[in-house]
Amino acid sequence: MKKLILTLWICLGSFSFGYSQSSDEKIADAMNNSDWFALDSLYQTEPKDSISDFFEIFSRCLIGNRLNRPDVSIPAFTELFNTQSENLDFGNMLNSSMMFAMDLSRIGDNKTAAKMLSSTLDSIRTHLDSTTIAGVQQFINQYKALI
Repeated sequence: MKKLILTLWICLGSFSFGYSQSSDEKIADAMNNSDWFALDSLYQTEPKDSISDFFEIFSRCLIGNRLNRPDVSIPAFTELFNTQSENLDFGNMLNSSMMFAMDLSRIGDNKTAAKMLSSTLDSIRTHLDSTTIAGVQQFINQYKALI
């Protein structure tokens, strides 16, 4: 009986050691759990060639935005929209635009924040409900008031 239990224990242990997550999976888990410090740590320690282009750029966007580092996030959001916009659904497009606008406002560029968020809203308005549109419009109005 002890031999059977020991054998099962060794088998289970070997299966758990055989499974490891890819860098993208680890990064996605940190993003989904809103663990920004873990995301930053993973971004710093994972080999860059093991992270897909999208997750590498989006990681910088979230790290910069969530850890109040607009110097990191603003260039990352610019790169995200210029090179990876096809990988963003409407929800991620809107959320990324709102975070980008927030970071632009943090450095005092409220005019660009309002213009960029207005442009995004205009391009996806038909896919949004009226409550979401009103909420985004409120942010646009706030950025315009700060000009």
